[in-house]
Amino acid sequence: GLRATSWALLHGEREHGISWPEVTPGIDEGRLLAQVAVPITDDDTALTLNAKCFEAAAAAFERVLAAMESGVAVLTPQQGPRSYFGGADRPAAQCILDPERPARTIVDLVRALDFGHAPNPLGLPKLWLGERTVVVRRAKAAAAASTAAAGTVLGVDAGAVRLATGTTDVELAALADLDGRPL
Repeated sequence: GLRATSWALLHGEREHGISWPEVTPGIDEGRLLAQVAVPITDDDTALTLNAKCFEAAAAAFERVLAAMESGVAVLTPQQGPRSYFGGADRPAAQCILDPERPARTIVDLVRALDFGHAPNPLGLPKLWLGERTVVVRRAKAAAAASTAAAGTVLGVDAGAVRLATGTTDVELAALADLDGRPL
């Protein structure tokens, strides 16, 4: 599907990958000429995971070409569960962060929508402040939870907001208004 790296991050995956399938009339029905697993780190964003996958795909393609040229290409049937996300699929709730959710889910949404300076085709992670919506460009989960109710603003420091969530606190940073102007 489209923007697979974002969906992998959004779903909290720890590994993603690339594959070179044979072309068949049906979607995802072709056997694989190559498949490479790409680990996802806690610091990966859509931008960095895309870059890792492009590198893995280029290296695998060289091996695919060499195998085809030598006549020893091995085609392996696809196995296991698969998912598909089309062009109309978007994250839930117009990408508004829900402090009732676990901190990890909030952080994953922000990472999944971080395309660096490339166009973002999915949406911007946003925090609803009651009368105003702000864009959140960075998020980091704290090590420990507070005793405050989810959604409580625990502090504002150096352009970051510390927010209680359904699990541990989360620090939201690089905030901007909807026009992109830093706050």
